[in-house]
Amino acid sequence: MLSRLLHYGLILPLSHLPFRALYVISDIGYYFLYYIIRYRRKVVFGNLQRSFPIKSPSEIRQLAKCYYHHLCDLGVESLKIFSISIEEAIARNRIVNPEVAGRFYDEGRSIIFSAGHYNNWELCVLASDAQLKHKSVGVYTPIRNAYFERVMRKTRGRYGMELVPKKEIKAFHEKNRHRLTATILANDQAPSPSTKRAYRTTFLNQETDVMYGTEKFAREYDYPVVFAAITKVRRGWYETRLQVMEEHPRNTNYGDITERMTRLIEAQILEEPQYWLWSHRRWKKRNYAVDSASKA
Repeated sequence: MLSRLLHYGLILPLSHLPFRALYVISDIGYYFLYYIIRYRRKVVFGNLQRSFPIKSPSEIRQLAKCYYHHLCDLGVESLKIFSISIEEAIARNRIVNPEVAGRFYDEGRSIIFSAGHYNNWELCVLASDAQLKHKSVGVYTPIRNAYFERVMRKTRGRYGMELVPKKEIKAFHEKNRHRLTATILANDQAPSPSTKRAYRTTFLNQETDVMYGTEKFAREYDYPVVFAAITKVRRGWYETRLQVMEEHPRNTNYGDITERMTRLIEAQILEEPQYWLWSHRRWKKRNYAVDSASKA
């Protein structure tokens, strides 16, 4: 009952506000989040200091403030996915070169999209199916709240994208190999504690465990890997540019794809660091053995 009230009494009404009103809420929210609540300040500052050791304390502080402004914008922009029209969703996150993916569709090949939690990935995913020839497939972690799990599946998929829980993605691929799909996977978060193997590399000046799933699926099914780079044009407006990262994954060595994905995400972050998810506990201690040398 409480979840339903929150959905219909707060989230939906807010989602119908114009962007300019939501950004007023974002500006107010920034003050409370940064100065009063101090949301994950220790995590954000720690991540930034380790990633940019040559930056001065004042530079780190300014970068953190820019990040919190972006985080608040991301929060109010994410509210719009509950009510935004497909026309506006496409206009606000346009894929500038969909023909990069379209070539593989014409060749009869499914693909995998690699991306990071950078800029507004939610809006990008929502508008993807309408801009691509492939059927978009989003891999996600289910929400524990059963009501909001149903709501989010319906909301994220209402413009054509199929949602698949991450534990079911292998079964989905086996069942749907005859379809031309574009599976969207993010690769910049920490592997879950249950993960038994990850790829280890250096990322943002730190030794880092990287999820191996994208490379695993790409090599198993020989799906080309396309990197999706989301850039911010101005407040509330984004563009996604596609880049072929690997056309023939089965011809690669273990770790090649994961390493290239990591470098592409890292390059984006280094160019405009305030748009990455710094409040994520990316470098928390791992409890499993990391395999970075043996072949898959």
